[in-house]
Amino acid sequence: MDAVPSKPMLATVMNFLQYTGGLIIDLRRNSGGQPETVALLASYFLGPEPVHTNSIYWRDTDKTEDFLTTEHVDGAWYGTERPVYILTSSSTFSAAEGFSSAMQATGRGTIIGEVTRGGANPGGVFAIDNNFWIWISTGRASTPINNSSWEGVGVIPDIQLDAESARVQAEKMLLQDVIAMTDDPQAKFDRQQALRALD
Repeated sequence: MDAVPSKPMLATVMNFLQYTGGLIIDLRRNSGGQPETVALLASYFLGPEPVHTNSIYWRDTDKTEDFLTTEHVDGAWYGTERPVYILTSSSTFSAAEGFSSAMQATGRGTIIGEVTRGGANPGGVFAIDNNFWIWISTGRASTPINNSSWEGVGVIPDIQLDAESARVQAEKMLLQDVIAMTDDPQAKFDRQQALRALD
């Protein structure tokens, strides 16, 4: 998804989420998108200074395209303090891996789930002759924050679990975070009850 059409949707979603105590982002079935959207989404969770989330080296031009977060976002900025958990699976691919990698490398998100599929590099299908076609990489993507690429290896979660168990684990950890931040006795009791229900 191009970052331009994504802007109104992200602004609406982030306005809706602005009063939550923490967030779980489920990328277990996300097959990817655009690097511009990775940088835009990461902008809601990182500080006002630009962060270099990813780069793509393009073979045909011998140039590198850099993607950075922006200080100015539409909708509510989520901030750098509230906990963020990201769910992954072996189906998580491409730009979804890029977002996971950037959030993990900055220490802004905790990844829970399976090692991702490992598709970083862009490319296309080219004809060999009338009967055969081949997919060839036309670029090389990387996460400059830690000088790594998830091509062929995937993003390694902070907590490795099967994809189905990842959601419950993230809910438990997020509730524990929120309980620790809660002063109101009744609200704390309610959240403790919700945590016990997950056990």
